[in-house]
Parts: sequence; C-alpha cells; structure tokens
Amino acid sequence: MNIPSALQQANSDHRTLARSLRSYSQQQHQRVLEIVDIQKAYPNKQVLEHINLDLRAGELISFLGPSGCGKTTLLRIIAGLEQPDYGKIIKKGQDITRLKPAKRQCGVVFQNYALFPNLSIAENIAFGLHPKQYSKQAKVDRIAELLDLIELPDIAARYPYQLSGGQQQRVALARALAIQPDILLLDEPLSALDAVVRVKLRQNIRLIQRQLNIATILVTHDQEEALSVSDRIAVMYAGKIEQLDTPHNIYYAPQTRFVAAFIGNMNFLAGRVTGNQQLQLIHSATEVQRTHRLEKDEWFEIGFRPENACLILDPPQQQQGLMI
Repeated sequence: MNIPSALQQANSDHRTLARSLRSYSQQQHQRVLEIVDIQKAYPNKQVLEHINLDLRAGELISFLGPSGCGKTTLLRIIAGLEQPDYGKIIKKGQDITRLKPAKRQCGVVFQNYALFPNLSIAENIAFGLHPKQYSKQAKVDRIAELLDLIELPDIAARYPYQLSGGQQQRVALARALAIQPDILLLDEPLSALDAVVRVKLRQNIRLIQRQLNIATILVTHDQEEALSVSDRIAVMYAGKIEQLDTPHNIYYAPQTRFVAAFIGNMNFLAGRVTGNQQLQLIHSATEVQRTHRLEKDEWFEIGFRPENACLILDPPQQQQGLMI
C-alpha cells in the first residue's frame, strides 16, 4: 500500500505535525453527534460492544475494518435503520435513538446507490424534497444546484441505467444532500467502482464535503481511502473500536497489535529482555537498546514499517543495534 502523500509530508517534519495535532485536539468545533455506549447483538453473535465516539461539525470520520467487524451495523444504527440493544445516539443535544429515519435529518448513500430505476435523475434527486417545503420552482432550482455541485449539469432527464457507475454514485450523493442534512452517512459508496474511478471520486467527495462543511461518516474497508480523506479514523475489529485517531497516528503510532498489523505492512520481531536497557531478539543475536520500561526476562514484540528500516554494512567488530 502506498503511503498517502499527506502522511509522507507530515512524517518529514515531526515538529510541525505535533503542532497540528495539538491544535486539532484543542479546536472547539460544535459536537454534531455523540454515540454513547452502543451495544448490539444478533443470535450467537455480539456485533457491537461499548461503542463511544463523537462527530464534530465539518469533520469526516471513517469507520475502517475487516468484513464483519460491525462498521455497517453502526452506521445503520446512526441512520435509524437498526435499533441498538443498549446505548444512545445524540444529535445536536437531542436523543434520537428511537427516532424514525425520516426524522433524523441524515443523508445516506448506500453501497449499491439504491437509485429508483423508474424515476429520472431529477426525480431521484428530488425524492426527499417535501412539497410543503419546496415549491415546484424551488425543486427545479435545487436539482440544478446539486447537479452543478456533482459536475453533471446535463443529465436531469436521463435514467439511472443510462449512467456509468461513477455517475450513479454522484447522483446518489446529490440525492442524499438534497434535504440539506446535518450528517452525511456513506456506506462503502466506492467499493463497486474500478480503482481509477474510485480515486477520482473519493477526492470529489472530500472536496464537496469540505465545501458544504457537513459532518460525515464514511464506512470503508479500503485503508488508503480512509487514510487519504479522513480527519479521524475509527479502526474496528470484532465489534470494538481498537483506535480512534488521526490518519497519521493510526499509521505511525498504532495503539494495538491489530491496528499495527491491519494498517499497511508491519514487521514483527519477537524478543526477550536480557538486562537493563538491553533486549535480545529471537532468531537473531542482535541486541537493541530500549527506551521503554520492561522487566527482565519479559517477552515482547517489536513492530516496524518496512519503509522505516534500512540495511547498514558495519565493520565486523562494531555491534549492530536498534533503538525502540
């Protein structure tokens, strides 16, 4: 997996990165959504366990994890399409846990886009616009505005079958945005597209999200996608959030072994503490100096990215070492 350029640049200047991370944590953005201790189980399977996170105005959070980890179920609970067994969903201070989906003011883009094949593109986009809130002319203006936003201004009279997969995805996005939602929910919207189109459209989605300053949750299994477009990433495994952090910290400072192994490529070396400030790596006579407190004879694993390793040819009399 290629490291997104934003992460490469951040890694080249740790002091700048540290300042940006501090400023991010101190920003007083309005909290749009709070997920409080959400739990969900199906027969013989615990799907979600004690999920807690918040989403702030203008922020894009990705739910990233392997199939079956609970990320889509969590998104559906937020949208009101499923009910949790325990916990609360709070939007702008209001408990919406039991509120019907139509009352939640959330725009949803499904994995298969779910466009109505018998309706024109204009009718698909206008589907959620209530007649009491939008006159006929207001609907026409809103449709034109959204078609311009997704850069497809001339397709209003067409039908979904006349569009490519990428165009259908953008129409589904326009339909989700038509009601001017408080939160945009994207359930793997790019998974059915080829790689080239997927890269272009994820950039378009991020630009539109920033332009509208709309709080967004993206469900994805694509690591590069999550690292490239997210403000924060919730890495999920077996119904739990393993780590919720910035893309840089998810990649360069994983907090669990699963996150380290799941994101990108990671090498692991087993070893044992042999003495003060000394570690013995298994299958190797190399000793490394350590910076963490470990008890003598304690077993451990060192994890490092391939791009952080280099081969050095030293004279035989010099001892090779590794800092951790």
